[in-house]
Amino acid sequence: MRKFLFLLLFLSSIPVFAQGDCAKLTHDALEAYGGLESMKNYPAQLQAQLSAQIGHDTSMSQSEKARFSETLMKNISADRLIKNVEAAMTASCKPADMEKVLTEIKTPLVQKMRVLEAAPNTSEGAEKLRQYMESPAAKNVTPARKKLIDDMVTVSNSTEALVDTIVETSRGMLEGMGAPAATPEQIAEMRKRVSERADEQMKETMLAVYRDATDADLEKYVAIQKEPAFRDFNISFRKAVANGMGTEARTTGAALKVLLEQISAERKKAEEQKTAPAEPAAPPPK
Repeated sequence: MRKFLFLLLFLSSIPVFAQGDCAKLTHDALEAYGGLESMKNYPAQLQAQLSAQIGHDTSMSQSEKARFSETLMKNISADRLIKNVEAAMTASCKPADMEKVLTEIKTPLVQKMRVLEAAPNTSEGAEKLRQYMESPAAKNVTPARKKLIDDMVTVSNSTEALVDTIVETSRGMLEGMGAPAATPEQIAEMRKRVSERADEQMKETMLAVYRDATDADLEKYVAIQKEPAFRDFNISFRKAVANGMGTEARTTGAALKVLLEQISAERKKAEEQKTAPAEPAAPPPK
């Protein structure tokens, strides 16, 4: 009887410990895989893209553009993005699979590849990447190398991750600013437009990112990405990041909507004051 009670108590405790294990395993895997570093950069990238677009808007004054940038910085949160991504991945995590992924990520080969993948996150690395992509070497890769990169893009779901993130970010921003929710047909059309160049761009980028890796390294890395646990990890990360960026964009869009309404009201008031008839001068004192 005592053994039965012990077994019952042990089995009843498994879901609690599994969930706790999953939260830690997910965090550790994302940290070792470079996912946390990437997510810390996503909001800054979105801020830079939106600020660049506004920078070319001749209808806004410099002070209005400064308020726009300030609103972006206040409402896009890398910490919130990371928290939401980790929560989503933890909810669907299988501890044994996540443990397997974490073990694989910590191997010398995967860590070597992560260093190559993280290099463009610095300004120096980004410049070297750009220079290589514009060099003759980038245009003269061997068929074998090209196939390895094609395989890498396919098994890692890299293009799908890029398309998902762009679509969800665009949707979130538009909906946050008051646009009606996109229909399934509109989403499909948006995905189609984004996908037209995304796959080619991703392959060109990966050729540059992995330029210092050997073919043997890439073959092994592709094999690791094909493993079911690693594949599921990549898919889970891709979906969680896309949804998380959608949330950030929606929050930011709502704040920008308020700001633009304020600016519009201020402009209207200034115009009314400019066109209002001047008040008659006071009569001179007797």
